[in-house]
Amino acid sequence: MSVLFDSLIVRGFIAVLCAVFAGQACAQQPLAPPVNHESGTISEVLTAQDAGYRQIGYVVRWRDSQVFVTGSPNVPHRVGENLDFTVYRMETAGRKILRFAANLPQSDTSSERDESESSHASITSGSAPVEDSLVAENDGYRFAAYRVMWHGMRVVVVDPLQKTVYKIGDPINFRVLRSGAGDERLLVFALTD
Repeated sequence: MSVLFDSLIVRGFIAVLCAVFAGQACAQQPLAPPVNHESGTISEVLTAQDAGYRQIGYVVRWRDSQVFVTGSPNVPHRVGENLDFTVYRMETAGRKILRFAANLPQSDTSSERDESESSHASITSGSAPVEDSLVAENDGYRFAAYRVMWHGMRVVVVDPLQKTVYKIGDPINFRVLRSGAGDERLLVFALTD
């Protein structure tokens, strides 16, 4: 995928989260640097599928923490492989947020435009107890996500606003976001509490 498409995914992810958390201020402020390119070894691959939509991501060691790196269903990786990814730093609702996404290969922009035009999104709710957490902090920016069982599959629920720290066994409520078209129909799980 091209840098343009990756940028659209990030902006779309932020827009969807803003819609999910309507009524809360969502603003990006310029940061230095807002984006870093890094790499790490994959320790776990997590995939989930529902009605043709897929979540694929990787648990990767980043500095001294385990983080969840969002991947593409069309570019699979395996445990033990080295993964190149982008670290995004953004400020949302007064909180400094880290987000991680796998670097994607370049693709044809005309097919991206076609997929973008036929893309649609839906949001449903889910709840489950926390099985494990993935937390990282760097220069005041923070990442938090929780592994849970959803429809018999282990998925990662990203905590975009990080208001509460949950422990193993705590119940959490989350939104299940389905978006995209064609081969890029993605599932995203975002905490609502």
